[in-house]
Amino acid sequence: DIDYGFEVEYLRALFTNSELRSFACEVNLTINNLFKTGVNLDAALSPAANAGDDANVIAIMGSYQAHGTSGDDKSSGQGVYSFVAQGDFVFNFTDENGKSNNKYLKQITLTKLQFSFDDETAATPPKADTTHISAHFAIWGDIEFNEFQVLDLFAFEKLAFSNLGIDVGFDLTIPAQG
Repeated sequence: DIDYGFEVEYLRALFTNSELRSFACEVNLTINNLFKTGVNLDAALSPAANAGDDANVIAIMGSYQAHGTSGDDKSSGQGVYSFVAQGDFVFNFTDENGKSNNKYLKQITLTKLQFSFDDETAATPPKADTTHISAHFAIWGDIEFNEFQVLDLFAFEKLAFSNLGIDVGFDLTIPAQG
């Protein structure tokens, strides 16, 4: 009964002498509603989709790239975390019975999904031990429209889009030590 949801399926990090040596992560994004309309992931057209009970879940894999120094003592490389989904994900604007629930939109194909951390802000007292984490899912793809039986001067079969966003956030509370 949610429009969107996300969870960290797993996060594995290996440190050696305080240096990150290995990193692997999976973030699952659930999409049940787009443009205030229910959607269903078409598993037959989305081979990269997760199987099982969570039919509208997209797995986004996380990795880390360590960038070395350039040989200059004054500069050092910065590591980069990357969270990207592989493959295409086709969502139909239909209900559970396959009946269209939007007279304008037929389907949306997500060709690239990228997860990124946006901001961490400290909470004000009395929640001094809580911070708010903000993140963003950027999405690229195309929208396919239904065909109308009337003259439509601006009719498009498909329309490509980039950097469509889903913003998410949560409060992180760190219990006091003692």
